[in-house]
Amino acid sequence: MRRFLTLHILLSLLLLTGCRQEEVPLYSGFEMGWVRQGAITTDQQVKLAVRENPSDYDLTTERRVMARYQTFSKDHAGAYQVDLQELWETQVLPPLPASEPTGLITDTPVLVDDAWFSGGYLNAHLRFHGTEMDRHRFQLVFSATNGRMHLRLYHDDQEQAQGATLLHTYLCFPLDSITAAFRNEVAADAKIIPLLLQWTGYALDDHGNPTGKAEPRSQEGNYRP
Repeated sequence: MRRFLTLHILLSLLLLTGCRQEEVPLYSGFEMGWVRQGAITTDQQVKLAVRENPSDYDLTTERRVMARYQTFSKDHAGAYQVDLQELWETQVLPPLPASEPTGLITDTPVLVDDAWFSGGYLNAHLRFHGTEMDRHRFQLVFSATNGRMHLRLYHDDQEQAQGATLLHTYLCFPLDSITAAFRNEVAADAKIIPLLLQWTGYALDDHGNPTGKAEPRSQEGNYRP
């Protein structure tokens, strides 16, 4: 009996030791940032050192991305050790003054799932019907009207047939030219820039699903340069 108890205690200690060594993520993140030199720096200037990259995403080419990850620890240099789960490419597009032609053919509907400011950019997550991502073009034009910046997002599908699939992309528009235009035309010392973003959206049914019909959409916000 004594031998059985001794073995039972040893086995219990081994199991407990194994449980203590099992790593549990501190939190999961979903953020916009930049890939630089094998790491990701978020728009909040937090460095993410990638310890696990199971999908083998390219971490050598500098570019703006949306990253989903799990954080496990913080190293002595202040970087967070993360396991990278997904990495989405973004399209970084310079906005144009409304007086300049966009050169686009159509203005077809999009679903703007989210639009927000971070890192000096207006970021937007869009979904739209289509079959070939490379054929879709986007442009943002701006103008100062009645003390507010009016932004108009255009979507050109280059006359391709509307597919049943909803494609998606992340767009990032640097706001430095918009800030300069507002301060030049409205208030040179402006600390807050009121913005109105407009686009052609899908009409939605009672369940929030796109009906295929187009209707104007808008969203207001304030940008603090």
